[in-house]
Amino acid sequence: MSDRVTLIDNVYLRYSGKGHVRFSLPAELTVSRAPEFIEKALYKQDGVYRVTLFRNALKLSIRYDDTVCSYKDLCLRLKETIEFLPDEAFKEEAPPPPPAIPAKAGSVAAVWREFRKDRLSPLKGEFIGKMLHMLSGNPLINERLNGLQDKAMDLMNEKLENIETQAIHVLNEIVLFYLIKLHWDVITNILIKAPFRNINKWLAIFYLIYLYVRFKR
Repeated sequence: MSDRVTLIDNVYLRYSGKGHVRFSLPAELTVSRAPEFIEKALYKQDGVYRVTLFRNALKLSIRYDDTVCSYKDLCLRLKETIEFLPDEAFKEEAPPPPPAIPAKAGSVAAVWREFRKDRLSPLKGEFIGKMLHMLSGNPLINERLNGLQDKAMDLMNEKLENIETQAIHVLNEIVLFYLIKLHWDVITNILIKAPFRNINKWLAIFYLIYLYVRFKR
C-alpha cells in the first residue's frame, strides 16, 4: 500500500480548465498495463467522455462534463484508481511472438527452392521452346494454320466488299434524291403538264430509274 501512496503523492496537476484537466504522472503509471487499468477506471466516472494517457510524455488528459461531475470528483476517482491498482497492472506484457525464421541453408525448403530455381526453371523454358519448334515444323499444323489464315483473309475481304457496296448504294441514293430535288420544278410544271411534248425527257428519266433498280439488285 505504501508504494501506491508514493505513486499518488507523485501525481501533479499540470492544467485545469472548464471540462478539461491534465496531470503529470510518475513513470511507474505509464508502463506495463497500468495505463489500461487507469483509463478504464476513469471512464466509469459519470461525466467523463475522453481519457488519454500519453506514455512517453508521462501525462494524463481528462475531458469531462462539469455539469455532471466536478474537479474534486475526478481527483477522488483518480486517487482511488491508483490506490487499488491490481498487481497485474505492473506486470510486463507478454513479448510478441518471434518472427518466422527463414529456412536455413541446407534445410529441405531451401534445397527445394534452389533446385526449382536452378534446375526446373531452365527445363520449363526449354520444354516450351521445343514444343513451339515442334509445332511450327509440323506440316499438318502449318497447313491448318494457313487454312485458318486464308479463311480469315477471305472473311475480311468479303466484309470490305460489303462495306464498299453499301457505300456506293448510299452515294447513289444521295445523288438520285439531289437530282430529283434539283429538277422538281421542271418535272411538276413542265413534264407532267405536257408529257407527250416532252416524251424524250420522260424516256431518259425511266431509263435512269431502270439502271438504278437494276444496280440495286
